[in-house]
Amino acid sequence: MFFLPLFVAVIHSLVAFLALQNLLDFNIWQNVGIVIGIFIAVQAVYYFFVKYQYLKQLRRIMK
Repeated sequence: MFFLPLFVAVIHSLVAFLALQNLLDFNIWQNVGIVIGIFIAVQAVYYFFVKYQYLKQLRRIMK
């Protein structure tokens, strides 16, 4: 469930960039791939950080 908003955002961005490409009439897919890739990487790092902090807190409470 954590990554569901990410997938919705990526799909929304792809549709928006497709419309932008048709409007401007040039290829933007390389830049789109870089931006979406960085966005996914940042979200993954955030997920693993939050997961680590949450599990650390649970282990401390369970002792």
